Amino acid sequence: MTTITNAAIYDLVQDSTQLLEALERQLDALPAAGALLEQHQQLHRELLHRQQSGERAIEEWRRALARRWECEVAGQRLYLNVQRELVAYFGPASQALLIFLRGDEREHDAAQLLADLRQLHAALAITHGVPTAATDYLPDLVLACDALDDALHWSNRCEQQRHRAFLDRHLSQQAYQQVRERTQRTLATPVANLVADMPVSVAPER
Repeated sequence: MTTITNAAIYDLVQDSTQLLEALERQLDALPAAGALLEQHQQLHRELLHRQQSGERAIEEWRRALARRWECEVAGQRLYLNVQRELVAYFGPASQALLIFLRGDEREHDAAQLLADLRQLHAALAITHGVPTAATDYLPDLVLACDALDDALHWSNRCEQQRHRAFLDRHLSQQAYQQVRERTQRTLATPVANLVADMPVSVAPER
């Protein structure tokens, strides 16, 4: 599906502004210009609203991603600290490590890291014979899990809002193009030629 980017929405707002100015110049000459002007003014306000809401959604999404990354880095660092304590205590080849740690060293996404941290916390809390140097991290693990969980929920919500904003922009762009085309057909005057020369910029979804 084709959607419209920030730059494209901005181009539409500029295009709409020029169209409004052209219609205002025709108010005295063409009776139809008044009704068209009112319709375009309403659509222009909608374009401005979509532009502002889209910008807010993108900014919020970026903040959420930054927060999630910050929590991922802190969680991974904590996980490695506990891992070092357990390896030093049990030995690098001990099967006991599998109770606490994941079985591979591949990188995991934020959701998997959260699952790993929760597993580590649960194992440390219920397993006997665990070194104090490792169990001392239990409060930190609780905080890290809570922070990462909140960050994941926030980023997921923001991602949904960003997609909705792109969809709204796409619908606004379609509505504007349809009204613009009707205006061109209605105004068989120099203003129609002016409108026809105004390019509408549409970009593929990122």
